[in-house]
Amino acid sequence: MTPEEIKALLEQKKADFDAKIAGLDTTIQTKANELFAGLETKMTETLNAKDAEVKALETRIDALVAEAKAKQTKTEVKSFSNEFSKSIQEKHADLQLVSKGRSVAFEMKDLTINTNNTLTGGLANENGGAVIRQGDAVILPTPLVNFANLVATVTGSEDTIRIWREAATANAIASVTKGDAKPEQDFDIPPVVFTASYRAGLYRFHKSMMRNLPWMQSRLPQMLRRNYFKSENASFYGALKAAASVYTGTGVGVVALVEAIAQLEAADFAVNGIVLNPTDWANISVTRDDNNQFSLPNTVTFVNGQLTVNGIPVYKATFVTAGEFIVGDWTQAYKYVTDGLKVEFFEQDVDNVQYNAITTRVEESNVLVIEQPLAFVRGELDGTPPSV
Repeated sequence: MTPEEIKALLEQKKADFDAKIAGLDTTIQTKANELFAGLETKMTETLNAKDAEVKALETRIDALVAEAKAKQTKTEVKSFSNEFSKSIQEKHADLQLVSKGRSVAFEMKDLTINTNNTLTGGLANENGGAVIRQGDAVILPTPLVNFANLVATVTGSEDTIRIWREAATANAIASVTKGDAKPEQDFDIPPVVFTASYRAGLYRFHKSMMRNLPWMQSRLPQMLRRNYFKSENASFYGALKAAASVYTGTGVGVVALVEAIAQLEAADFAVNGIVLNPTDWANISVTRDDNNQFSLPNTVTFVNGQLTVNGIPVYKATFVTAGEFIVGDWTQAYKYVTDGLKVEFFEQDVDNVQYNAITTRVEESNVLVIEQPLAFVRGELDGTPPSV
C-alpha cells in the first residue's frame, strides 16, 4: 500500500473509533439518567411515606394532649362550689317542683365539704332578707386555714376503722456473748377503734329563692362550707388536744415553740407544722427587745411571708385558742370520710307549707383518726402548764 492509502486507512479507523466512543458516551449518559431518575423516584416515595407517618404521629399526640387536658379540666372543677353550682343548674327545674313526698338530692361523695349542726336562723323573706343586694348576698368570710388543710383525707365504706398503735416498750435487743441466750423483744401494739358519725344541719329559706341562681349557686354553698369547717375545726382540734402530749418545758413565746419541737424530735418524730391563733402569730412577728426595738431570734425567719421557727412552718388558725399551740408531725393523723357531701331539699318540714318555705339538709359522715398521739405536743405560750 502506498503511504497515501495507509494514511487514509488510519484516518478511517480513527473516525470509526471516535464514532464508537461517542455512541458509548450516549449510552452511559442514558443509563446514568435512568438510574438517577429511579433513585429520585424511590427517595420521593420513601420521604412521602415517612411524612405520612410523622403526620399520623402528630395527630395521635394532639389527641393525647387533648385527652389529658380534658381529664385535667374535669379534675380541676371538682370543688364544692363548682360541683354544687353544676348540680343546681342541672336540677334547677326539679327544684321548682319540690312537693309532698318528693325531694331533690345532690350527692358528691368524692368531696369532703359539708355543713354542721349549728346552722340555724330565721326564715328569709321573699326578697331574701336585709342582706340581699340585687339578687346577691353579702356574707361573712371563711377561715383561711382549716384543720382539714393540715392532714390528709381518706375515704372508706365502713363507719368503724381499726388501727394498731404501738405503745412505748423497752428495747431488749443487745449484744450477746457467744453461746448465751438471746434476749426476747416484746412489742405492745393494741388495737384502737375510730367510728365515723354524721355532721349535719338544716337551713330553711323562702321558696322564691329557688329562682335566684346566684344565691343557690354561690352564696348558699359558701356559707354551708364556712360553717361546716368551723364546726369540724372545733371538733377535730378538741380531739387532738385531748390526745396530744403535753409540753414539759417552761419557756415563753418562741422559746416554748423551740423546746416543743425539741421534745418531739427527741422522740424521733419529724415535726412539719405548728398552729397558732392569728393573734399569737402577730405577737411573735413583732417581738421587741428591752429597748422596744423589733428583735426576733435567729431561729425565727420569714420565707415568702411564711413564718418559720427552726425551719418549721407556723400556720395561723382561728380554731386554735389564743395563747395555745400545737406542734406536730401532721402525717400521723388523717380525716376519714365514709359518706361525702349530700345536700337535699324538702318542702314538707315543720311549718314549711304554711310559710311557703324549703328546708335544706346537708350532712357528711367522718372522724379524725389520730394514728399516733405521741407525734403531737400542745402547750401554752405564756409558760404555764396546759390544762390536762
